Amino acid sequence: MIVEQQSLDAALASQLTWRQGHFKIGGAKIIDDFFELYHKTGDGQPIDSWIKECYPRLFLELTALGV
Repeated sequence: MIVEQQSLDAALASQLTWRQGHFKIGGAKIIDDFFELYHKTGDGQPIDSWIKECYPRLFLELTALGV
């Protein structure tokens, strides 16, 4: 997304596939959950800014809830 300036949907479609070694089971689900959280809360904010500004707070909130 950052390097190739792709949208979230385009990046997910091209990179998170079985051809790239990504399977939606086990530990890989964490990656899917991360991008789903970004999709729900990013509001068009660039992902690098969202990671720095929003994700730490969201992570703490979700951890406190046991999610």
